Amino acid sequence: RGNLNQVQYRFLLKYGAGLVKRYNRLLEERHSVDFNDILAKGMEALSDETYCDRIKQQYHFIHIDEVQDTSLIEYQIVEKIFGNAKVMLCGDYFQTIYQWRGSKPRDIFGRFTKEYHPTRIVFDQNYRSTQLLLNASYDFLKTSFPQQVQDIYGEQMQAKATDPGNPILLHCADHPADEAAWIHQQIQQLGDVDLSRVAVLCRNNIHAY
Repeated sequence: RGNLNQVQYRFLLKYGAGLVKRYNRLLEERHSVDFNDILAKGMEALSDETYCDRIKQQYHFIHIDEVQDTSLIEYQIVEKIFGNAKVMLCGDYFQTIYQWRGSKPRDIFGRFTKEYHPTRIVFDQNYRSTQLLLNASYDFLKTSFPQQVQDIYGEQMQAKATDPGNPILLHCADHPADEAAWIHQQIQQLGDVDLSRVAVLCRNNIHAY
């Protein structure tokens, strides 16, 4: 998204490898680890079968939440200690945001299903969204991921809210300032309301200048 920063790109081509080496050296000098080190050293520790068996015996129930953001190495670490524990993987296939960090929800769900034959529970009844909002989000998913949606949810999701919902208003702005001005105008049109009850939710805030 946005424009490629050519100056930064050329800088990293020239100095990137040296920066990584320096970064790793400074970690080692300070007896520190980063996130990738934790994963790599966790796998290394669990390669010791005696230690791994001792860890397995400590867990009777294992719950992996937000499993759609789990990488294969993270899954392999937890799989090492499954043992005879009862395991629950909980997540939403369509909400992964960590693919840049290696999340592989399709591979993990497929592997877990094939190797452990779990009971699958699908939450297809929604208690938070109006039917209109739910229909819009569901139609988007069916357009973007038709086969996966059909496999998981079937034909439709059910909204349990009695309020059908207000129409969705779509507005496209050419600039962040225009977007802010439009939001301010919409708030003003609400009339005499308690402004502390007004919320502006942003899913992301990526702008290219």
